[in-house]
Amino acid sequence: MGSDGIANAYSFRYDSAGRIADAVLYSDRNDGSSFSEEGLSYDRNGNITALSRTNGAEKDGLVFEYDGNRLVRVDGDSGPSGEYEYDANGNMTHDGMHGMDLEFNRMNLIKKVSRNSSVIADFHYPADGTKICTMTGNGTGLEYHGPLTYRNGGDGTVRLQEAAFSGGRFVLVRDQDGEHMEPVYAFRDHLGSTRALAGGDGSVLEQDSYLPFGLRWDDGSPQDPDNRFRFSGKEEQAFAGLPYIDFGARMYDPATGRWLTQDPLAEKYYGASLYAFCGNNPVNIIDPDGRKLFYAKNVSEDFKQKFAAVIKFMNAKGTSGNIARLNDSETIYYIDEAPLNQNSYSPTLKTIYWDPDHLIQFGNGMWSSPATILSHEVGHAILDEDPELYNQVMNEYKADSSDKEEEYIINEIEQDAALKHGEIRPDQRNRKGHQDLHLKYYNNVSSMKSN
Repeated sequence: MGSDGIANAYSFRYDSAGRIADAVLYSDRNDGSSFSEEGLSYDRNGNITALSRTNGAEKDGLVFEYDGNRLVRVDGDSGPSGEYEYDANGNMTHDGMHGMDLEFNRMNLIKKVSRNSSVIADFHYPADGTKICTMTGNGTGLEYHGPLTYRNGGDGTVRLQEAAFSGGRFVLVRDQDGEHMEPVYAFRDHLGSTRALAGGDGSVLEQDSYLPFGLRWDDGSPQDPDNRFRFSGKEEQAFAGLPYIDFGARMYDPATGRWLTQDPLAEKYYGASLYAFCGNNPVNIIDPDGRKLFYAKNVSEDFKQKFAAVIKFMNAKGTSGNIARLNDSETIYYIDEAPLNQNSYSPTLKTIYWDPDHLIQFGNGMWSSPATILSHEVGHAILDEDPELYNQVMNEYKADSSDKEEEYIINEIEQDAALKHGEIRPDQRNRKGHQDLHLKYYNNVSSMKSN
């Protein structure tokens, strides 16, 4: 039920390959004809060949034409149509539907977007490919420094605009009392998509619902003009005049349900289109950064939401590097729900079992959050992933116990995560060893539970 008291219901139909075929909204105020993506059909590679979309007053039927997996043309019944072009690396260089020309750097990251030879947006990255700046055609833009975002006024001024935290962001507010930061709280679903924003006083600033492939409903719901993070919790590029969503490794177009570039991990998914979004099952599958699918088989929707939240939290704290390393691996790793006191890693099943609902208190009185516990179990997967590191630990690591693997993970991975997560001070240890006695488990009341 939305904040306006209207009850909503959703109907989804899938084809024999598990791909979304029809999605329709039913509510107390409409008969299902106002918001839908229906009649989806696919070719043998999983490329969308047709869909019918209704978004409020806007209705359109799209037909897609391909050369292999590359989209070469879209024809719309009433909306825009256009042709597409690509470079030798498979990056889209001309988006005819939106009338844009795109340039990419050597890392296949979008560098510049133009329309009729006029620059719309410029993107800047260091050597690791992390976006640090987006400048618009009028000389203004945003600069990114970890969780902090600054606005470049184009006149030499750079001012703090917002600071992200796991539950939302602090935004700069100017009023009669001057300038100060106020919290905006984000309420997200199992995909990490923002469903509502609330101010510090509890007022509803924004309410969001989406079509399966990410377009926001055009239903007149309140909208925060400064919010850039909606579908999948990723940054919309509308502030730069672009219709895309930045997932980090790739840009995504919700109008076509496709990535602008090939999957960087294409060798893992040779049976699927290199441009398909979430295996064409975007209601049940998340893609945290545009590289790898995270299939959440046999886990609850509540678990999916908490896993998406912990990834965002660890990204903000700088502790998700090992998860990213697994993401880049040629091996597929899985995340599954763990019951109380059953956090573990299975090298046979390549599965991390994680309990997001309980904090652990060790015998020395220190606590570990679900995020730190996840860091520990991911550490086991890293040693499984890297035999050279594993052998080095077994042969060279000086441990106080016979279990060198556990002691290495506690001292070198878990301790660092606990410090960055704010659970200990630099002069403290979160626990002495793996067999720390008198373990106690408490319901998780941290931000991981509500996000």
